[in-house]
Amino acid sequence: MAERPRKKAKKSENSTPSSESSAKVEDVPRETNPLRYLNSEYLSAENAKKIADNFKKEAPFPHASLSGFLDDAFLDKVKQELLKKEEWYIKNNDLYTFTQTDDLKNTKQPHVRILHDIIYSKEFRNFMSTVTGIELNDTIDSFGSRYWQGSQLLCHDDELEGRRIAFIFYLVPKDWNDKDGGRLELFNVDKAGQPDEVVKSIVPKWNNFLFFEVSPVSFHQVAEVFTEDKERVAISGWFHGAPIKRPPRFVEPNLPRALIKEGDKFNASQWVNSRYLSAQIQKKVMNQFQNTSSIALTDFLTKAKYQEVEKAFKAKDTAWKMIGPANRRHYLSLARGGDKAALQKLPAPVRDLMLFLRSPAFGEVLCKLTGLDYVDEVQSEIRKFEPGCYTLAQDNTEQQKDEGLDAILYFCDNAKDDDWDDNLGGTTNYMSEDAELATLTPAKNSLCLLFRAGGDRVMRFVKYLRAGAPSLIDIASVYYDTTSPPSAPGDDDDEDEGMDVDEEGEEDDEEEYEEDTRIPKI
Repeated sequence: MAERPRKKAKKSENSTPSSESSAKVEDVPRETNPLRYLNSEYLSAENAKKIADNFKKEAPFPHASLSGFLDDAFLDKVKQELLKKEEWYIKNNDLYTFTQTDDLKNTKQPHVRILHDIIYSKEFRNFMSTVTGIELNDTIDSFGSRYWQGSQLLCHDDELEGRRIAFIFYLVPKDWNDKDGGRLELFNVDKAGQPDEVVKSIVPKWNNFLFFEVSPVSFHQVAEVFTEDKERVAISGWFHGAPIKRPPRFVEPNLPRALIKEGDKFNASQWVNSRYLSAQIQKKVMNQFQNTSSIALTDFLTKAKYQEVEKAFKAKDTAWKMIGPANRRHYLSLARGGDKAALQKLPAPVRDLMLFLRSPAFGEVLCKLTGLDYVDEVQSEIRKFEPGCYTLAQDNTEQQKDEGLDAILYFCDNAKDDDWDDNLGGTTNYMSEDAELATLTPAKNSLCLLFRAGGDRVMRFVKYLRAGAPSLIDIASVYYDTTSPPSAPGDDDDEDEGMDVDEEGEEDDEEEYEEDTRIPKI
């Protein structure tokens, strides 16, 4: 079985310290003719023209895959050195989970160095320019990557810092097949230039060299690896050239907000567990919330109301709709936008709950539980996450710029918070640029509350839900007070700005998650 890293640390446990680690790069023996390991047939003028013609015709954007590109025995040695002697670092955030080496220009391994010299040679760069028709400079990036069971790289376009051609040398086992996962999936785009659907899937194959043009429409992803006894190993990177002009940044319209004062009249006791309507419990919750800016309230709805809504969610005729674009989100939604006309089409128990969550009665309950003075607007959405679903940090970014109280009500099959395996994904994570701030773990009939400062300092995403994970449904709401200046709950001096990071609590590396950031529950 392929061993997945057990700690989210910078250095992989599979890296092997050796005496070679003290060697200098310039001391590594150099091959006088590294190009001899290339399949010479591809370098002929006739074949190069065929490759170029096919490259331009491929959809949804120019790409090519060349089999048997390198000498097999040589590539075997490259893989052995890569896995056993290079250091590996875990890469884990909203977009991806995999391990990676440093740039291979720093490698001290002889066969990896030869492959590096091939990639960086003037002859190979000229070959790449010829078959793609793209003028390249001498800036090249290259690194090793490893994907184990559950690893993935979600939808993105690769555009950054003059990247013009992305490339992959596949070093997967020779028996790798479609059932193992890890496909390279290519998206077409809609009228707004955003990723629409996966229209081509490429199964990794040993000793295939794949490359594609990087552009504003080169949206692609590495699908989840399913196999438990193999790793998707590759050497990847980019050839650089003059940057191309990008189209104007795509800006989504904001989801509409509802005015709480215009909400219907409800009796909170018919919906909310009586313990949370007790003045004593409300004071306890408020004190804890004001200390941490977040809290999880278990068994929040009355048992009867929870069961009614859950049954409606699971009904076969409930009209879930997949929501994108994939470079922002991928999940199922009900009545996205939440205007009253859309809500009327929902099953009655779900409609009534949504109306209650935007009512003055519920707004009053929230204020008593959190210590907020007032909430007057709310934006809510019903979301269903099945394996393969997620949101990225740029999901609803305009909405997140405003200070607000995030309230997520969970419907899922696990009985207790501890039963949900965070390694399967589905958690809602909050991050600054350099640290993870909080993690909301799904739990049956749990309401998670978190006060979030405005601006670009806090990013929020739902971690990719892996194969084999149970599906979950949530109602994700944001409550706003548009009448008051920004301030954290319970703070009269404006020193605490909600989810800002304490300088002493910042992590040096955003990819290290050693601290338990799950929010307290009550």
